[in-house]
Amino acid sequence: MGSPEDFIEALSRHLVSDVSFALLAPWSTSSHIPAGVIAPHAPFSLVGPEDARRQAAKLTEVVQENATVLVPCALGTSQEEEQGAKVLIPALASRGACVIVALLLPAAMEKSREVNERIMAFCQAMLELGSIDVIVDAHGSMSPLAHKIHVIRATFSLRSSQMQAVRDGEDVQEKQLRKLRAQYHKVLWYDVPHQLMPILPSIDSHLVETPDRVGDYVQQRVLKESRGMKVFEASTQSGDSMVVIKTLKKTDFSTASDLESMYREYSFLSKQLAHPHIAKCLSALHGPKGVHIVFKHIPGRTLTVELAAQAGQRFPALTAMECFRQIGSAVACCHRKAYATGRYVPIM
Repeated sequence: MGSPEDFIEALSRHLVSDVSFALLAPWSTSSHIPAGVIAPHAPFSLVGPEDARRQAAKLTEVVQENATVLVPCALGTSQEEEQGAKVLIPALASRGACVIVALLLPAAMEKSREVNERIMAFCQAMLELGSIDVIVDAHGSMSPLAHKIHVIRATFSLRSSQMQAVRDGEDVQEKQLRKLRAQYHKVLWYDVPHQLMPILPSIDSHLVETPDRVGDYVQQRVLKESRGMKVFEASTQSGDSMVVIKTLKKTDFSTASDLESMYREYSFLSKQLAHPHIAKCLSALHGPKGVHIVFKHIPGRTLTVELAAQAGQRFPALTAMECFRQIGSAVACCHRKAYATGRYVPIM
């Protein structure tokens, strides 16, 4: 991992000119701070809280409303940088800037639960201070990073326009709102997948998407349904094969993080996880209304239905232990690959 200064010098040659940088501690050569970089001349920790806030306000006077400011930080920042974050990020946010924190991780950092908890705590702290988003492990090629910044800015722009309309007590004209939504939709569903999600199929504008049919698949039985998501058994129109489809409605995706979570699930289950007790993802259908992940169909009854048929809704001890063994084996497979898992909920 390079220093925040190295990160700024590398990116300043590639990113567009309307992205500024902020450093939480003084630049190592204070007499030669690069153009477009906001940095204190002395550590904020050397003065009292009120003086630190005044200095931060003075530093950020050059920041225009809706400007994009990238703030690189290292995990386990020094007390000096921690104090800088507490005064500089709120000062930038108060100017109406789109503040994005770039978290830099050591290249050789080992994945562990403790490390994940530290990263989550760091992200939460930065968001509470007023940053719009945190890009975790911001190293890598410039193109994906630039697109992440582009998506965050698009989200910020849409929210700012809506909030400004509320502050002014005026309704956003429907035409302007449609234009903003169309721009954001293009970034989220065309630009980001094209650059960062190579195995997600392109949008098929002719894909059939109705309540009881997706493409060539016809719904047979709904297994689980909630807001924006439905899991159901389906057959081909000829009826010669069965699959299980998880449908995710695009109206339920509001941020790039939502899209990334969906893509991560599809990528892991189709390419990276192979286990007899993990449902195999066969393909994905991508239409104007949603993303439909197609899984291999496992014949038989679900765990919930099987339990309901048992006396007292309990399995015999040996059967119960076998269920736990299979579930535990699948979870262990994920953990061996350092993949975090969510809740385990039986479907109907």
